[in-house]
Amino acid sequence: DRDSPIPRDKRGLPYAVMMAMAGQPSIFHLDYLGPDTRPYSLQRTLRNLTSLYNALCWGKESVLLATKDVLALERESGLIAVFVRPGGPREIVVPTRWKKKQMAPVGNDFDGSILLPGPTTDAQGNLHLSLSDTAPYGIWEFYAPLERTRERKRRRTPRPTTQVFEFANDLDTGRLGEGQRTITITAKAGSELVARLTRTYGEGSVLVELRDRQNRGIAAATAPRGRAVVLRARIPANGTYRFLITAPGNPTTGELAITYFGATSP
Repeated sequence: DRDSPIPRDKRGLPYAVMMAMAGQPSIFHLDYLGPDTRPYSLQRTLRNLTSLYNALCWGKESVLLATKDVLALERESGLIAVFVRPGGPREIVVPTRWKKKQMAPVGNDFDGSILLPGPTTDAQGNLHLSLSDTAPYGIWEFYAPLERTRERKRRRTPRPTTQVFEFANDLDTGRLGEGQRTITITAKAGSELVARLTRTYGEGSVLVELRDRQNRGIAAATAPRGRAVVLRARIPANGTYRFLITAPGNPTTGELAITYFGATSP
């Protein structure tokens, strides 16, 4: 995070693009939970974008408008996303499939409950937007037909969470010593969990264990350093689980990717 070429207050636009487009977006751990600044709050922006993603970012993607300064796309849900580079135009016409439809702005402050009236598309389906000129790092705005926002939870397919951890004594070196390392997750009952440990080097083997809150073993896997350790398990009950990573011998590096359904998944 300290060496990132993108300043913290400029990361909102690329995150908004990732959330709106088809595919599985990724959020850096320190961006979501790290130190924040005012008046711009990246954490608040990411929470709002995550809420929007869970509600309306589903289905196929169609590009409505693409220029060197503007990108507008639509998801099957009806969500229309508009992105403008710094210094781009403030008056935009976006062609849509919705004719004479009242649109609801579902943008940065979207929480799934407040849906205010917005612009109405014309007879040809064009959405005319007058954007703010107060955003020095780009603009992103989201709209959806008012009736579609009321359907947002009907067709949502739950998606697994993927978390990636670089566990280390030092985040700059990524070195893992002989001691155990612990990673905690909150998982959903019945979830098929896959944990894959890679980027291990040195001598000896590496052990990955999954334990519940009572420290009872759920699953374990091991492999020589230099080979991936793959642990598979079915989560028996909603709750908190711990991964214990043990690497005896010389220090090593490691990256653990865990895919599972969180206990609060939609």
